[in-house]
Amino acid sequence: LTVCEVVASTETLRARLAARGRENPAEIEARLARVGEPTAGHDVVSITNDGDLALAVAAFVRLISQLPPDSAKPAT
Repeated sequence: LTVCEVVASTETLRARLAARGRENPAEIEARLARVGEPTAGHDVVSITNDGDLALAVAAFVRLISQLPPDSAKPAT
């Protein structure tokens, strides 16, 4: 099992949330305060999504292309 965690910096998250316009600054800060620590483990791959979406997508595609074919089967 490989865990893929997509992360972004606090600054990026703050800017994205503000651009959406659905939360006021206090709500945004409260939401950011709930962000947990990164997931740790030997089977965790983190993809940073701070910039160009195409780069994050390419990193994800590289990751899944390296997985064994059986890992894509749904659990029964």
